[in-house]
Amino acid sequence: MNTTDAERREIIERLFENYDFEPDVVLEANGWQHNEPDVYHRVIFFENGDQASRFAIFSVTFKPKSVEVLDCGI
Repeated sequence: MNTTDAERREIIERLFENYDFEPDVVLEANGWQHNEPDVYHRVIFFENGDQASRFAIFSVTFKPKSVEVLDCGI
């Protein structure tokens, strides 16, 4: 893992931990995927009352070859 990737992983964890999912409650989150060079994403599951949980994809997009975040959210 290179320095930029390590820094990006720290950033995405902080962004996820501090993201305001209100009024939803996160039940579970899968691991981070990195299919595109500058986009990281993970599937998250939300509490949905008596029904099956629902899911969304949380993603973070970086400026190419940088740790500057261009976009973040679901």
